[in-house]
Amino acid sequence: MTTPLCECCTASPAMHEAALIAFADGDSNEILRQHLVECACCAARVAEFRTLQQFLRSRLFRALCPTSDDLMNHVLGMLPISQVASFDAHLASCPHCAAELRMLTLLSAVHS
Repeated sequence: MTTPLCECCTASPAMHEAALIAFADGDSNEILRQHLVECACCAARVAEFRTLQQFLRSRLFRALCPTSDDLMNHVLGMLPISQVASFDAHLASCPHCAAELRMLTLLSAVHS
């Protein structure tokens, strides 16, 4: 199954919706970047995808995130060693959990 081409492309080559979504998510290449300069429709679609992604991340981030208790266990060094690497990887990509971890670290320092 292939992803559909953007139906409103005004520049050649027409872009696949998946390429526009990937660009909105930070993946890019020079051909797509140039296409977006020339095609206002695709540039608008990328902006829409970015807005939707930001909305979803702000509302659904806890669906795939560790609990606050697990984050606190990480701060206190009580997280099982088998989970530390996956937590650190998640924290590197999740601004919400990284912010919560900073807050928990500060609270832990104040109460120590």
